Amino acid sequence: MIWKICKYLFLGLAIILAQSCGIYSFTGSNISPDIKTIAIKNFINVSGNGPAQLSQNFSERMRDFFQKNTNLQVVKNNGDIEFEGTISEYRLVPVSAQNSSNPNVAPVAPLMRLRIVVKAKFTNRINEKENFEQEIAGPANLDFPSNRTLSQYESSSQSDIDENLDAIILDIFNKSLANW
Repeated sequence: MIWKICKYLFLGLAIILAQSCGIYSFTGSNISPDIKTIAIKNFINVSGNGPAQLSQNFSERMRDFFQKNTNLQVVKNNGDIEFEGTISEYRLVPVSAQNSSNPNVAPVAPLMRLRIVVKAKFTNRINEKENFEQEIAGPANLDFPSNRTLSQYESSSQSDIDENLDAIILDIFNKSLANW
């Protein structure tokens, strides 16, 4: 019985110490206590494709994610850390081609995949060694039959697209603040 009490007491003390030092949080971030502000500039869609609101949607989702998962104050410019970038790809790629039994017919891809890639630049004014610029692709789960158009897919699968954008944002978070 005493062993259980000591174990819970030790666990509680460890949690209090971890949170009081201000370096570790249970979101997995590893933010220096010197970092107080974050600026997330609008990510511009340079892919030539995608819905008109894609740039705004991604940028707002990213701001919301960092507000919910850090204690940093969001500022418009000159944050202790900053993110900027572009949506560099929003395009269809064939998943696999199937050969026809007729040699006069070109191979057809039964599935198409929506590929979304974001080029993110992270600037840490407190610790410049952590700065990076990297392309991050969403997970490959946006497949749909090739007999549907991209606009048909977008209108019926917005939640899948949003999940893909969220996965990219999580990767950016992990690379920048969780040091993964």
